[in-house]
Amino acid sequence: MLLPIIDLPSIIPPKPIDKLSDNQERLYKSFIELLEVQQGYSPEQTGAPFSHRFAASWSGLKYESVRSAKRGLSKKHYIKKIEAGDRKTRKAGKWDLVRN
Repeated sequence: MLLPIIDLPSIIPPKPIDKLSDNQERLYKSFIELLEVQQGYSPEQTGAPFSHRFAASWSGLKYESVRSAKRGLSKKHYIKKIEAGDRKTRKAGKWDLVRN
């Protein structure tokens, strides 16, 4: 049985990555990759759930490194939270790229 191949869209980073630390750059590129996968399946959606634990698995960074890098990307206005998470139901917050 052949599986269908999905052509993923390519998202060009909207901000320069040369001003990021190594961990921030790695996390940022991983987040863009996640958005590309999501848009390949559901192009109308914006943003993606991105918890620290998931981000650590997805990017290969350690959990504490993700926390620090994600905080730095947010402070530098590379990513932004667009929907709050809920610890009670263990729902991750939804994040998106800052595009200006």
